[in-house]
Amino acid sequence: MKAKWVNIVDSLQGNVDQRHYARRIPGNREWVAVCAKPELSKKTKKAKAEHPTATAFAELMAETKAIMHLLRNSVLALCLLPAWLFAQETAVLPDRPGMGTGTTVLGRGLIQWETEVAVAHAPGMHELVLPNTLFRFGVDKRAELRLEYEGSLFLSDRPSYAPSPLKIGSKLMIWGGSEEKNLRWIPRTSLMLNLGVPVSRALAEVLPVSGSIDLLFESDITNWLSLGYNFGTHWREWAPAPDLFASLALNFTPTEHFNFYVESYNYFDCDVDKDVAGYSTGYDINLNFGVMYFPHPRWQLDAYAGFNCYASEPALSSPKNYAFLGIGVSWLIYAPEK
Repeated sequence: MKAKWVNIVDSLQGNVDQRHYARRIPGNREWVAVCAKPELSKKTKKAKAEHPTATAFAELMAETKAIMHLLRNSVLALCLLPAWLFAQETAVLPDRPGMGTGTTVLGRGLIQWETEVAVAHAPGMHELVLPNTLFRFGVDKRAELRLEYEGSLFLSDRPSYAPSPLKIGSKLMIWGGSEEKNLRWIPRTSLMLNLGVPVSRALAEVLPVSGSIDLLFESDITNWLSLGYNFGTHWREWAPAPDLFASLALNFTPTEHFNFYVESYNYFDCDVDKDVAGYSTGYDINLNFGVMYFPHPRWQLDAYAGFNCYASEPALSSPKNYAFLGIGVSWLIYAPEK
């Protein structure tokens, strides 16, 4: 059965005229569930009848004020959004784009991807690096696993694709730094190990095993300036003997969105005989520089360029004879919730 609402009383309370209603269910003599239905007061009705234009203007101003209030809050939220995003604890920790490697290690459970496309020029050769890809997996706060691959497309009279060994490695943090005044001078230190696995039969015949061992160091000079340096030995796929590797990078961090660096990275071969490609590999001194942009805590975009400053092979010892540039991206794919 449907309930029936009946107006039973009118009463005036303040400026609001409330009409009280009672619900009577057919077949039941009692009134139940009294409620109130507010309406405009007689004073308000009279004002609207006498001054309709003023009332409409007042309503328009009230709506305009509400819209302006909403816009102000929206603009404020958009302005605070970058600060809120960058206040999050989990952020990308890239090892690129420099040739040297930083000391930072991904935390437990984090997964990060870093990749680039680069071009290089040398006498009689144009090289397109496509791609150079690195996956990093956080095992512990002091250890991570790494999987890296690089392939090169050589553009000459007869274009050819040359895959590099698949690098399987790890980075171990030895010393993560300290806030204590008497220990601040000790640089942050990590150890990086890589083992190269041939991905083609031809590569396996030339160099069955390759790899590298590097000690990584980093020191803070100021809040916006740091110094990174690496020392290690590399068994490169085209050289019959291992090289000594050294790099020195000056990193500038003027804002939380932009980083800049200038780096010198160098190879010194223990064996100055001709390598597989026919070049002398006694020493190879290079300079590169780049910029990193962080549009989001989990993303980094970067661009870099560099050239050879001096080499034991005269044909390469000139910026116009050997130069390179590239662009890349780093993405923190997964970070477990804390």
